[in-house]
Amino acid sequence: EAGDETDVGVMIDALVSGTADPARIAAIGAGEGADQVLRGCAVNPACDTVILLSPLDAPVLLEALSRFNPRPLLLAASEEDQGSFATAQALNEAATGDKLFQPLVSAGHGTALLNNRPDLTDLMIDWLRRQLG
Repeated sequence: EAGDETDVGVMIDALVSGTADPARIAAIGAGEGADQVLRGCAVNPACDTVILLSPLDAPVLLEALSRFNPRPLLLAASEEDQGSFATAQALNEAATGDKLFQPLVSAGHGTALLNNRPDLTDLMIDWLRRQLG
């Protein structure tokens, strides 16, 4: 929905106009939030990198990714969450910039990934350090 993209844009613009370093902007989303983050960041060049946990809507996200490329992208999804896993695989294959797809096993969906796989948090922090300095 267009409102979701607008909400992400407003969030990114607020960060850039506030105390955040406009050269180091990342967005993280899980489940439907992952879809909103990619769609919103695809049309906002201030968004430097995204982390998507259990992205959902492959056709919509692949179209958004065409506008987001070649910016860096981290993806994580659990194998038993078949729809999200397939979407993450498709996005990984279509991404043209620096990318990392972290497949997981029996880790759940969305923010549950963080609870079930605490090492994912460390991976995300390392990614952000590498991408944003």
